[in-house]
Amino acid sequence: LVSVTIASIFSLRKLIIVFGFIGALAMIVSLLATAAIPGARGIPPWDETWNGVYNHKNALGANSVLAMIFTFGATTVTSGFMRRFFQFSFVLAVVLLIASESRSSQIVAVLSIMAVSTYFLMKRLALIWAFGYLFVIIVFLGFTGYLLSTEVLVPVFEAVNRKPTLSGRLPLWSLMGPYMREEFWLGYGYLAFWDPTSFRVLQLSSRLGLGFSPFYSHNGLIETWLHLGAVGFVILIIALMRNGRACFTILRQRTDRTAMISVNLVLIAFVLMNTTESSVLSRTSLTWMAFVAFGTKACLLASIVNTRPGLSRIRAQRPQAPTTVEG
Repeated sequence: LVSVTIASIFSLRKLIIVFGFIGALAMIVSLLATAAIPGARGIPPWDETWNGVYNHKNALGANSVLAMIFTFGATTVTSGFMRRFFQFSFVLAVVLLIASESRSSQIVAVLSIMAVSTYFLMKRLALIWAFGYLFVIIVFLGFTGYLLSTEVLVPVFEAVNRKPTLSGRLPLWSLMGPYMREEFWLGYGYLAFWDPTSFRVLQLSSRLGLGFSPFYSHNGLIETWLHLGAVGFVILIIALMRNGRACFTILRQRTDRTAMISVNLVLIAFVLMNTTESSVLSRTSLTWMAFVAFGTKACLLASIVNTRPGLSRIRAQRPQAPTTVEG
């Protein structure tokens, strides 16, 4: 509700700046925590990685990626001291992302940086860039999924000190099918599936040989289906498609599209981060809040473009200084 309200009240420029400050603050606080709190510099068994103010290195990695996107977007719509502050925060986010050693988040960051670099090379073809970026992401996910079913990536995982099972995710995902079919339409209820005392969770722990009770599936789509069923899954897919359509509508109409790039990056990052983690049902997570806020803003702007074409070329970046006429 807060994210929807902010998106409804603020302009796109102000929304980007607000999340830029949120991302910058998260990174600054995390850096201070690593300096003052021993537990922020690693929690067993990940003693050599940073987790900042978060409870896991992957959470720091995910929020570092978002901070990079937020602060990058903020640098495109600000100037002077504020812009330098966001540039510093961007660098800090990169440092914390590296220190987190969250490989999945680092991959998302690389894809986002490549997307931004490509955009500035073909700025006049923003709509083609957006379709191309979406196509590359779909191919990347599909091709990676295929390679994970083979032994090709084993040397790569060994090189980065990771397991080809995605740290146990693949075996866990393979066991989810029967449970998803058991409560097909409406799921088990909001956050109800992973009750640590339930027989199904104890059974999963035993079959995986974990020695502890798993508390989520590490995949946003699976989590949505488990808790909200096929109905919730379809609603999520519709929301993703509607947000994507809104972005394409705006990119097709607006002359100044740079601010919209941040929206695209946030939405794509949300999808990518929910392949190996899950924030769809985490209502207080920055990932979910950003998805709702930027998705809502994109839909609102698209509705304006569709109903009032004369406003389709309103600039989204920082206002220009007024000109004076001499005579």
